[in-house]
Amino acid sequence: MAREILVASTDADFLDSVQRHFDAAGVSLRVLDHLPDLSGFMAAGPVLAAVLDLDLSPRPPWDILAQSRLHPQTSKIPIVAVTGVYSNPAFVIEGLKAGAVEYLIKPVDPRVLAARVEALVSAMERRRKTSGAWVLRTGDERVVLDLKAHKCLVRSNSREEEVPLSPKEFSLLAALLGRAGELIRKEELMRILWPSAVRTTRANEITLAQFIARLRRKVPPLKTKLKTVWGLGLRLD
Repeated sequence: MAREILVASTDADFLDSVQRHFDAAGVSLRVLDHLPDLSGFMAAGPVLAAVLDLDLSPRPPWDILAQSRLHPQTSKIPIVAVTGVYSNPAFVIEGLKAGAVEYLIKPVDPRVLAARVEALVSAMERRRKTSGAWVLRTGDERVVLDLKAHKCLVRSNSREEEVPLSPKEFSLLAALLGRAGELIRKEELMRILWPSAVRTTRANEITLAQFIARLRRKVPPLKTKLKTVWGLGLRLD
């Protein structure tokens, strides 16, 4: 796995100091000048961690943190929040509740940041080795989703076939497999498909139903496993 972390900040001095410390540890930075939404996190691929400068947002970006915790492809990425604006205790508590695993107040000592990230990454790697977090599957293993290789495999008797899925179909199936047995509300599924949408519409609901129908058609085991709970959402048994 690449030794890389995602950093969202426009503070040149902060980035320079952090770069020096991570270079020494053999970790490279992927720098953004904006806070990524869910699709931005997913586009970043399998990074070790994310360091987000919350001051890039004009209002507390709790929705961004919460979105990243929602989806299996991003839920295991440790997020370190850094801020000089949202620094009172109420903000700290809200940020941690929303999904940040560390919440650091500026000025941030880059040595402390590097040590925190390394500790979080080590813990995450230990969990991955024991839980197989990059592979999702149904209980009978007829459907296997490889999040790193972006592959969907369907097994029938002694045969195994790769099923081509669009990025949105793949994300939707990953969310369902990652929370198998749970009822996932329609609103949550629509946020996965349209993470930047301010609100959902009837057109979104219709399109979601079309995506679900295509998944059932492309991945035959889902015809019996994926249940619609009318008016609420879906559950993958």
